[in-house]
Amino acid sequence: MNKSVLLISPDYPPPLVGGSLVYVDNLISESNLKISVLTDQKNRLNTEKIKFIEHQSITNSSNPNILKLLTMYFFLSTLVFFKIRKYDVVILNISGIGNGILSFLLYFFKSKVIIFAYAEELTLAIRAKGIKGYIKRFFLKGYKMSNLCISVSDFAKNILISKLGVHPEIRVIPTPLHGVKNTQKNISKKSDFFEILSVGRLIKRKGFDLLIDAFNQVLVSHRKVRLTIIGDGPEYDNIMKMIKSYDLEKNIKILKNVSDNKLNDYYCSADLFILANYMLDNGDCEGAPNVIVEAASFGLPVIAGIEGGTSNVVDNNITGILLDPKDLFNFSNTITKLINDEKKLIKMGKESILKIKNFHSKEKAGRIFRDYIINL
Repeated sequence: MNKSVLLISPDYPPPLVGGSLVYVDNLISESNLKISVLTDQKNRLNTEKIKFIEHQSITNSSNPNILKLLTMYFFLSTLVFFKIRKYDVVILNISGIGNGILSFLLYFFKSKVIIFAYAEELTLAIRAKGIKGYIKRFFLKGYKMSNLCISVSDFAKNILISKLGVHPEIRVIPTPLHGVKNTQKNISKKSDFFEILSVGRLIKRKGFDLLIDAFNQVLVSHRKVRLTIIGDGPEYDNIMKMIKSYDLEKNIKILKNVSDNKLNDYYCSADLFILANYMLDNGDCEGAPNVIVEAASFGLPVIAGIEGGTSNVVDNNITGILLDPKDLFNFSNTITKLINDEKKLIKMGKESILKIKNFHSKEKAGRIFRDYIINL
């Protein structure tokens, strides 16, 4: 295929941090296409398939401000007239505003455009108030000008259609399993405790406070239960205060900076994985979390919040349970029921492994992504 493809993505590895970044990296790496990546400056080395075009005017999401963002949008808009429009296919992974602006401009040059669309990016814009919300929603109209939107979940796809009136092609490519993971759960128990695992950045929408509330209720009837939380973030101090206030230091531990090999060990030794995600009032929510895919690949049943894109990675009552974690009684009761039903846990674990193998292969996701690009 003698076609030129450009991905515009201010955030690109290294470092590989954040679900959306892992998602895009998997699709690009496994597409087997030669792709140029316009991104921020980090002195990346080109590979056989990826050519990095770094520029100081591109700002990543780690510490953006209005001036930097306006500079980037102006720079990219100018670049459309001279360079970007010359590519056969342009893939946008900038931001809701950035994607909208460039999609508008490239439409007039009849360029082929693909946009990555994420649930939290859309819901935050829809629920944003004031002039900022109006601006975000205005530029999201640019998604209508694209040739194809690729989403990680049906949740995001439905928002594009029902809330934003986007009617070009919208395709869902499920979250691929990133990296080499064991798909055989270690069934040998090192203790008599029922081990619950939760992994993720310690932020509000992950619902770690709700998980601790539910776990505290579970301990009323089951004393031999332990919870391990792996992650770090702005909610760390609040979570530690909760654990101390409930006197749960012996039953809950929080670990930071865990290596991949050590994380695999925790997946293997766990009996149940829980992510108590929910949508915040401002629209912040989960897309299709990588950690759920990872947990399922180890044969772990998963309890997850029903809001957001989790239904694309958890088949309710088959590979796990989807629920509202704010309903404390139902949340804690669901955990208790699974602790008491070993047969159901084992069956869900086996179904989880099958689902990951059949629907979350990164090689398959890369091939699908490649076909979409070629078809344009």
